This record gives sequence, structure tokens and C-alpha cells, in this order.
Amino acid sequence: MTSEKQPITYDCRAPNQLPYLHCTKLSPDTYEATLKDEYDFDKDFRKKWKFSLDVQGKFDIPEDLLGRLGWKDNDLLEWFETGHQEFLLVKIVK
Repeated sequence: MTSEKQPITYDCRAPNQLPYLHCTKLSPDTYEATLKDEYDFDKDFRKKWKFSLDVQGKFDIPEDLLGRLGWKDNDLLEWFETGHQEFLLVKIVK
């Protein structure tokens, strides 16, 4: 038996969990996003997505990621800085 941390997969559509994205800057216009929820911030996830910001500061979240989050194009999202070149992207529930 090893004490090595095993990466896990995650389905954000589980009840009573508020999913969000933890985003880390890779280059001036590219970020890497991992799925998180309020109970698993420190877990290591296997699946990561990359997205780019355009000149106006807009970005496109990949469709498969939107589906896993249960988010839609017109959802209200909020951005919270969590450190140097990283932020959380959270859906605001109306």
C-alpha cells in the first residue's frame, strides 16, 4: 500500500454541492481550470481544461465543462481572486 495521493474524477452535479472553477494563469491570455466544490478544495483532479481570454476580457468555457458544472451561457458568474495569478469562478444562484 502506498501513501501516494490518487487523482480522482468528479461529477459536480451531486446534490448539495456548489461547484466552481479554480483557475490558474498559464500565460498572459491562457488559464487552466479544475473543477472544485466547497468540500474538496485540496483534492487533486485528473481532468483539467484550458481556456483563453480575448482582448475584451471575455472567455469561452468549453461545452463539456459547462455541462459538468451544470452552468449555462447566460448564468451570472462571479470572480474571486485567491492568490497570485489564480482565481475562483463561481455561479451566483438566483
